[in-house]
Amino acid sequence: MFLHLKLSSSKTSIARLEKWALNFFCLSTLFVIFFSVEAIHAWPSLIEKASILLACLLPVGMIIYPKISEWIYAKRVPKEIIWVVVIVVLGLTSSLLSETPWGSVKSFILFIISGPVILIATMYLFESKDNQSIFLWMMSIGMFVLVLTGIYEYNFNDSISLFSANPLPAGALLVLFFASPLILLSRKHSVALKFLLTIGVIFSVVLIILLAQKGPILALVIILLSVVIFISSKYLKLIFGAIFLIGCLLYSSYLVLSEYKGFVLSKNSKASVALRVENYFFGFYIFKENPIWGIGNDAHLEEFLIGYKLKFFDYGEAPYPEYIQYIKVLNALENTVLTALVERGSLFTVTYFGGLLYILLVCLKQLRSVPNNMAGLFLVSIIVGFAVILLLFDTLRFPNLNWVFHSLLGLLVNISNNQPTT
Repeated sequence: MFLHLKLSSSKTSIARLEKWALNFFCLSTLFVIFFSVEAIHAWPSLIEKASILLACLLPVGMIIYPKISEWIYAKRVPKEIIWVVVIVVLGLTSSLLSETPWGSVKSFILFIISGPVILIATMYLFESKDNQSIFLWMMSIGMFVLVLTGIYEYNFNDSISLFSANPLPAGALLVLFFASPLILLSRKHSVALKFLLTIGVIFSVVLIILLAQKGPILALVIILLSVVIFISSKYLKLIFGAIFLIGCLLYSSYLVLSEYKGFVLSKNSKASVALRVENYFFGFYIFKENPIWGIGNDAHLEEFLIGYKLKFFDYGEAPYPEYIQYIKVLNALENTVLTALVERGSLFTVTYFGGLLYILLVCLKQLRSVPNNMAGLFLVSIIVGFAVILLLFDTLRFPNLNWVFHSLLGLLVNISNNQPTT
């Protein structure tokens, strides 16, 4: 009798803890989305670090704590936990071996606690379908907040930033937020709610167009193409897929040719496409300096320009000082994978992105084996679209994007493991 009461009390305590974990996770999500970037740039250092650490680690601890006893009892540590431990070890080693170890360690810790650690937490938190629904509705409300903020900024400010410092990550954030209304629209809700969610999606698309950033716009095209491929019938897949693919290629090739032509004819043009292509050559030039561990997060890239000859630019002409100024101002390569290779080295990059790709492929395989699981297929489309932006901008430096991206991956793992719900 006593043992039964003790077990019952223990289960009640765990259930209560899991409920509070969901509440704190939702609050932390809102804080990271709306305040983390401002905290990093404007808040006093101690308050900024304490608030972000608390927002990231408190809900994670509450989610993981009940699972520890299960792992001890089973004498087995889940593969995803081992994966995170490995990338933490590799990342910290890379940071400590860099020329600026303290700054590199701080940046890496922010990335880990707002990214991979959140992925692990959501893989367990979203095992409950009720938790999934609460998170999706919270994100949908957040989307409307972003839309209203964007409308205000468009009319009264110089640019649309949406709590993300500049327009490009703002567009990336809107792309990620498409996931929640699309998943909810795939489920059975009232006509009024579906109409409201559709309005939110339409306004989000309009904002992305007003932002005029190629990455988010291209992501929209990829998302639409992916959705058509997933949901259309056999022949429509081929027809619409070919139309969208050809249109995308023609549009992008026109942009590349026009910008490259402008660069050739006018040496003073910014030629953003040319700059990004040069970044690949420059990035791999730096990568060869330390291919295993990288150069660290806070390294000054301009130092590596000494002795480097531009490949895509016609070095010796006006664009060379332009590229130097570009690197000095941004100190970035504007590509998440390339940046990881340069800063963290090949061991970390292959382990981290290899793990993400493995998760995505396993989820996609499970989704294709279950008919009509449109929620999961919509989510895959959003993640694929966001992956395009990852190749055009180092988006995971922003904790709000890092958090939402890894949360959606955790959600995808659970949706792909379950039958479609209404």
